[in-house]
Amino acid sequence: LGFSAVNAEEERKRRKPPLIERTASHEELSNNVPIFNFGLIADVQYADIPDKYNYVRTLKRQYRGALNVLRNAVTHWTDGPKLAFVANLGDSIDQHNSSNGETYKSFRKVMAEFRKVDSPLLNAVGNHELYNFSRQELHEIYGPAYFSFSSEDTKGWRVIFLDSYDLNCIDSVEHNEEKEEAYRYLARHNPNNIKKFGVDWSKGLSGMQKRFMPYNGGIKENQLAWLETELSTAESKGEKVIICAHLAVAPGSCSNSAITWNYEEVLNILDKHSNVVAYFSGHDHGGGYIKRNGVHHICMPSPLNVLEKDKGHCHATCAVYDDKIVMKGQGMVARILGENAVLEYPSEELYEQATQASQISSKL
Repeated sequence: LGFSAVNAEEERKRRKPPLIERTASHEELSNNVPIFNFGLIADVQYADIPDKYNYVRTLKRQYRGALNVLRNAVTHWTDGPKLAFVANLGDSIDQHNSSNGETYKSFRKVMAEFRKVDSPLLNAVGNHELYNFSRQELHEIYGPAYFSFSSEDTKGWRVIFLDSYDLNCIDSVEHNEEKEEAYRYLARHNPNNIKKFGVDWSKGLSGMQKRFMPYNGGIKENQLAWLETELSTAESKGEKVIICAHLAVAPGSCSNSAITWNYEEVLNILDKHSNVVAYFSGHDHGGGYIKRNGVHHICMPSPLNVLEKDKGHCHATCAVYDDKIVMKGQGMVARILGENAVLEYPSEELYEQATQASQISSKL
């Protein structure tokens, strides 16, 4: 990291956008053909309600406007190059839909826009999905909560979606033993009354302790073991890997209060493998970025918070090359992360050398 995890929040606050310094020139883009392209968006969080401020009253959330931002993304994607897939990083609709009895009505509106793109739609589970749906309902509409994806278009690459809320205490829809397990886990790290709304859940917490919020979640042993197997299998096949999830795992890539409870366990697995290129997340609506141990950790900003100067855009089209991913951000994404932001990694030849070295060291 270059700085301690405890001080990651202060370091993040000191950085000024755009956060990704390396950008691709027009000549660089026009002279190279990508292996494939994919679309990227997070935290649409649509609801048919008037604008409201966030919980700390620092930003106005444009709930109805977020759907128009998604429409603009879809128009841009359908008018652009073929996409191998679209990555929706979670929180498609807001929790207000549940209390207003409009969960399925709003969800249908959002999915109707996504379906206009003639590409596979890959969805991550966010906290607002869990405010609106039971796990059974989510399985029916999204499919498995964690999975890997590859196709002819993404040959040589594997896309892994993690379930950041494998362990969670969001019980708006259902109460069961797993939720109680999560409450017990969280109570060991957060002394506040986490079952009561209106309470300052962060009281007495500092640094990375702030991640122990009831709107975050953790990844259980079975999924961690599955991730290890997926990365090992991809490595043995010479595949590079992109990981997507709702919650981040790298301190400094987002607010300390918006990160996976057991992020260290995930990072320990990533550190064992040389084939992970990027980890894309959402949840922190302001966005963020850090490069850690060769892996790019990108937190996508939210369409809820676009400003007038963003002109109704908050998405990216990512072009994947042999030695880099170019994030062609639009609107808020370009403003926060950078326009034509470059995520570099070793070329195919160097990657094969690194993979062989990793495999040899694992046998020692």
